[in-house]
Amino acid sequence: MHFLGELAAVGTALCWGSAASLFVTSGRRMGSLVLNRLRLTTALLFLAVALWAVRGAPWPTWATREQLQLLALSSLLGFVLGDSLYFRALVILGASPAALLMSMSPVFAALQARVFLHERLGLLGLVGMTMTLAGLVLALRERSGEGAHHPEGSVLVGIVSGLAAALFSSVGYVLSRAALQDGIDALSGTVIRVGAAVPLVWLLAPLHGGFGRSLRALRDRVALRSMLGATFLGPFLGVTLSLLALKHTEVGVATSIFSCFPLLVLFLGARVHGERVTRRMVLGALVSVAGIVLLFSRPAAAVPDPCDDPDADVACCFTQMPASLTQVMAIADSSEAGERLVLTGIVYRADGTSPYARVLLYAYHTDNSGVYSDRGDERGIQSWHGHLHGWCETDSTGHYEIRSIRPGRYPSNAVPAHIHAALREPDGRTYWINDFVFADDDLVGETYVSSLTNPGGTGVVTLQRGDDGILRGERNIVVPGVGEGR
Repeated sequence: MHFLGELAAVGTALCWGSAASLFVTSGRRMGSLVLNRLRLTTALLFLAVALWAVRGAPWPTWATREQLQLLALSSLLGFVLGDSLYFRALVILGASPAALLMSMSPVFAALQARVFLHERLGLLGLVGMTMTLAGLVLALRERSGEGAHHPEGSVLVGIVSGLAAALFSSVGYVLSRAALQDGIDALSGTVIRVGAAVPLVWLLAPLHGGFGRSLRALRDRVALRSMLGATFLGPFLGVTLSLLALKHTEVGVATSIFSCFPLLVLFLGARVHGERVTRRMVLGALVSVAGIVLLFSRPAAAVPDPCDDPDADVACCFTQMPASLTQVMAIADSSEAGERLVLTGIVYRADGTSPYARVLLYAYHTDNSGVYSDRGDERGIQSWHGHLHGWCETDSTGHYEIRSIRPGRYPSNAVPAHIHAALREPDGRTYWINDFVFADDDLVGETYVSSLTNPGGTGVVTLQRGDDGILRGERNIVVPGVGEGR
């Protein structure tokens, strides 16, 4: 869907703006740090239920180690450090000046994305981002003098805290974007980010009033209702939409649109809290909206796909897989020319006897003429592997099944006909295994077997033709121990 990322970013701004108005009510009654602690905990419960409904599990066990690390670090910088510093700026400077400082986040994010993710916004993107931020500055300057002094620190401390919050949040966005580019979905990414933040904010609770203060705050029904509504709109729906936006558009564009949420806060503040709205605020809002229109008007950006390379990392084999898999991998349909082939087997743990459940298996091969033919709709590394590829997940007994055709040799006839294969273990470890080859191929001999370097056994399969004409073979795979043969 065109502009899916931009639409998700607008949804994010609307959710965050609405949540901020509710957070004002709950935060004034229970305190900002208690609020942050409770909102993240409640959001994790919402998210776990949503993920369970969508993917069948409350925690994304399918996430790789690299994705977990990136999203956890993103959570530490964004939710724990960034939000804490933002709250400090909020109480020292007031809502509008703090929001103005946070509006620097897209500038920081765009600069980092340019360096680390090689994203280019183009002229319209840069102009639109500049107009969006300029409108924010114009609107928020009207109230920049409010809350200039506070016992928690000087104005300088508030300014430094606000800028640091914007910087940490922007780094969090870039790290989230990097994880999402590796194939994880937005909802799973949100669960990981919030799940990583929750234990950290509770570990810090003794430094800010202890656990009792948080539990006592739950007795205030007005604060509790406001917190629950704000949590649903903010850390649950808003953050999920923000990751969807980051997945489908450039970081600078997404964060520029995110930064419009303070404008909604201004108008909700006037409506709900009786705060003053001036012509300058309205003009600033119009300039920001014009900037967003430009962001939507620009041509869709071509973001380089790191997996669109024949030598891409083996993890790229799993970025395009379906959300739901069974133990059966159906590679070729009935219209594919060639001899029908069914391969079965069991994946075992490193001890060689314990079946290994929930192991992902990816395979691809040539057509019956020895060519990696495509259909034109392949993406990422699959655009190099051709249309004959697929995935499966071992069942509770470790079984898998591959249904395809017997591949042909390369036209050069230099190597045996083969099926390439890769494994991803539940802990995220991903690696190639030796190819599936066939014992009746005269190129499969001692010389071939002695040249193998990958784990998973020799991969030599003996085929037998059934009464139905289908070739069948079996290969059991033993995964290597940690640090062996990967």
